[in-house]
Amino acid sequence: MAALAGSAEVRVVVHAPREGEVLRGGTRTVVSWSAASLPRFVEEWEAFLSVDGGKDYAYRITPHLEVDRRQFTFEVPNVETGNARILIRAGDERREIELVSQTFAIRRDGVRALAAAPLEIVDAERGEKARAGDRGVVEWIDGDRDGSHLTPRSARHRPLRVHQMPAAGLHADSGEEPAVKAVTAPRASASPATFAAELSPVRAASGHRTGRDVLLAYRRLNI
Repeated sequence: MAALAGSAEVRVVVHAPREGEVLRGGTRTVVSWSAASLPRFVEEWEAFLSVDGGKDYAYRITPHLEVDRRQFTFEVPNVETGNARILIRAGDERREIELVSQTFAIRRDGVRALAAAPLEIVDAERGEKARAGDRGVVEWIDGDRDGSHLTPRSARHRPLRVHQMPAAGLHADSGEEPAVKAVTAPRASASPATFAAELSPVRAASGHRTGRDVLLAYRRLNI
């Protein structure tokens, strides 16, 4: 049991995950809570997950939900930590009260980790912050307040190494061995036009005037 920040008289209980519970990464589990009373302005809530004891809440594990719905099934991030906590934030998106849960653990699933492609965080695409002064989340869930139409989002993208991109002054058909330049690809869901537009600054810097590098790189994504 813990008091919500900014409202000392309000008492809530986080029922799950339980203190000391061990969850496995990549599985689904429930976050749930209850309160005998809440301030009148509270109409919705969302939950964030920290894997470092509450220093940073890098995951938003729920969409914004109606306050009457006080549990949600989420996918546990595949990380290794003995110091996970959940922050529940409730309010009307202008005024907020907060609850930090007890500590629990997550065990990383090595098989799932090996099967997953490496991803890099794109800071410019982080999601909503859990608290003022925090960095944005790296993974989150969007959806309706009734818990429907759920869509996972992420600031993690797969880096792409575009090989045989010519160095400055060399043309692709010059016959000379081109220099290799590493670039971070646009999202895998990007259209060919978007891909070309986002890659064009790199092409301009390299002096490459054709679109062949873009088409070949796009083909490597198998899209």
